[in-house]
Amino acid sequence: MSSPQHGAPSTDGIPSQDETPDGHAQLGVATPLASSVSATLQRAEMCFPFLKLPGEIRVYIYNYAIDCNEINSTLGGTSQLGKSSKRPKLRQPPSLLLLDHQTRFEAIAELQKCTLVLQEQEDNSPISHLGVVLTRNAMLQLRQVVLTFDKGNETSRIIPYKELLHTTSLPESQLQYFDIYIKQPKWSMSWRIHKRAKVVLQWIIDPPTSAPMQKEIYWVDNRDALPTLDGTLLLIRDNPVTVNHVRDAFAQVAPGVKVSPEDEPDYLKLLAACHDVATLIDELPDYEIPTDLERFPRQNIHRVQPSEQVLGAAWAHTFSIKDPSIDGPLSGKTICLKDCITVAGVPQMLGTKIVDPWTPKGDATVVTWALEAGGEIVGTANCENWCQSTSSFSSAYGTVENPHAEGYSAGGSTSGAAALVGAGLVDIAIGADQGGSIRVPAALCGCVGLKPTYGLVPYTGIASNDAINDHAGPLSLKVMDTALCLDAISGYDGIDDRSVGAPPHGTTSFAADLRKPGITNLNNFKIGILTEAFNQPTLDPAMKTAVLSAAQKFKHLGATLENVSIPDHALGTAIWTIQQRISCYLTLTGQAHGRRSQGLTTLDATRLPWTQEKFTACFPTTKNVMLNGAYLLKTFPSIYAKSLNLTRRLKDAYETAFQKYDVLILPTTSFVAPRHGAVTTPLATIRPTVGLTSNTAMFDATGQPAMSIPVDWLPAREEEAGVYLPVGMQIVGGMWQDGKVLRAGYAWERGFDWKALRPGGV
Repeated sequence: MSSPQHGAPSTDGIPSQDETPDGHAQLGVATPLASSVSATLQRAEMCFPFLKLPGEIRVYIYNYAIDCNEINSTLGGTSQLGKSSKRPKLRQPPSLLLLDHQTRFEAIAELQKCTLVLQEQEDNSPISHLGVVLTRNAMLQLRQVVLTFDKGNETSRIIPYKELLHTTSLPESQLQYFDIYIKQPKWSMSWRIHKRAKVVLQWIIDPPTSAPMQKEIYWVDNRDALPTLDGTLLLIRDNPVTVNHVRDAFAQVAPGVKVSPEDEPDYLKLLAACHDVATLIDELPDYEIPTDLERFPRQNIHRVQPSEQVLGAAWAHTFSIKDPSIDGPLSGKTICLKDCITVAGVPQMLGTKIVDPWTPKGDATVVTWALEAGGEIVGTANCENWCQSTSSFSSAYGTVENPHAEGYSAGGSTSGAAALVGAGLVDIAIGADQGGSIRVPAALCGCVGLKPTYGLVPYTGIASNDAINDHAGPLSLKVMDTALCLDAISGYDGIDDRSVGAPPHGTTSFAADLRKPGITNLNNFKIGILTEAFNQPTLDPAMKTAVLSAAQKFKHLGATLENVSIPDHALGTAIWTIQQRISCYLTLTGQAHGRRSQGLTTLDATRLPWTQEKFTACFPTTKNVMLNGAYLLKTFPSIYAKSLNLTRRLKDAYETAFQKYDVLILPTTSFVAPRHGAVTTPLATIRPTVGLTSNTAMFDATGQPAMSIPVDWLPAREEEAGVYLPVGMQIVGGMWQDGKVLRAGYAWERGFDWKALRPGGV
């Protein structure tokens, strides 16, 4: 039988609609939608000039490449889908363009009946699959479905709503099967046609209830559709993209950039397709790193309150995670983590109150490996605001005190962890270093702090400011514990591309090598005293004298010392600054790219987008990064690439020196721990720590391993009576020569007692 005529008396209980002179059904509603519909159609016709049926809510089914078939589709009308030649199967089906988001919601609520007609060409090429997908809310309003066939004397079949929940048998001469199934979060009706046939699908949607239908999606797809645009699917579904979005996006390339008006409709289609692909990806569940919570249960997670704090505000959260059955290299060791390292189930605060603490779902790789080595992780330690300060008063959760002198900086940004280690409250800490953030607080707190070779320790699951400079590494009171931890957390984890060149996890022997007989005998060990490092303009003369004196003690261990000049070292901080400001700005604004790693999507969703309120609450160091990065990208558009080239030049200069010398010696910081600053004017707030990283930051850019060990004491710069603070000496090695760095530090530590050098005793 033929399909029902619009406006004809209804024999199936479905009310009919009026029709236009050309036979297309109109909305059976008055004028409230008229202006909105008109505006919708005007925008639609700008995109798709072939849609020229005024007065209707129209949708465009993009089932075939546009140069193959012209497809017209209307709600309340008919859709003629032309035959397409060989149609490859697609992983994701193309979708339906609903020309105006809000208008479509209002319109579908007013429709009493909607008919979709699928008509094939005269040959017998089958349409292999056509589906109609409704959201659950829309499905619940569906009362009945009518299927009509155009061959023989088949009568229309009315399928009550309840029957839609089960497979329904239909005449095999026309349809192989009809089914309804749950496809979360949508419900779907689909049918397969194996012979030439016309199928009319009719349904009734009840008048809207008080609850608005804000998320209804009507989706028609042909799963054998041709991909378009060089294989990129043009997926358009409830798409909000307009020509203004096209213009705005082009204008972001550079002021005044635009395309010709004739080309705008095509670019609108392309942008709409991109939006739909982004929506598809955005709706997929994230791919998290699995965490074994049965083997490593989280116990007694507790956010440390101000009244419970130590060393000012050293802790973020305390808890206990361990597997007591493990007998490993870290068994019996207590470990704390800088509060940028993710621990499943433990809120992360990152030293800021700009956003609420977010709770990771998985453990960072270093957490898993430290636990597998037998360590007990006892908490996360307060870090500086967004990990962007070498002070220890920038955290929104409180100031971290130096364990050797209250009122003085513990350094940053691994401030809380270094203070806890320096005070002997934990055995080991794992921190992160992107400009000196392990070595600086280690030096100020009297700890051993190692920034490993770039990539030796995976950064997976650690909040990043700059992927190019990321380094995770250990802090402890002894070089041996540092080596034990490095063995536990080093190696390629199969996720972080920064560690692609690292040895397989579990194959390093840093600690075992330090136990070898004669390891502290440095005969045939050649050490370079880096001249430029001792001539930095911010270097305190007392610091220069103390570190040079400590370096001379290597001679008593059998080592040979020589002065070595690397002129480019003086440019190192400048090169790092340009690189770090730009890449950090891109990361903070959600524009970081070019890496293969585990994205912390929940953190990004929490942080972005930036608002004036968030920005106002930032510490001056973060505002400075944003200011510098935005300015540099606009004013010096190629300087980031040049800074990377110069970083390689600097790295090569160091590596040339390491062909002659086993390690280089430098001061870690330019001066001992300063007094805490105060948040006043931006410059006054930042000034106390300016110059602290003048000998550390460049090695984050070049990637060579660098370790600070405590070697002496100096009086506070403020000349406060009786206040003496630790001096850190930095030992730097060639790429992947972390073992040499550890050996030099271990030999010095075993040979000399730095604590005994403190005036008046320890």
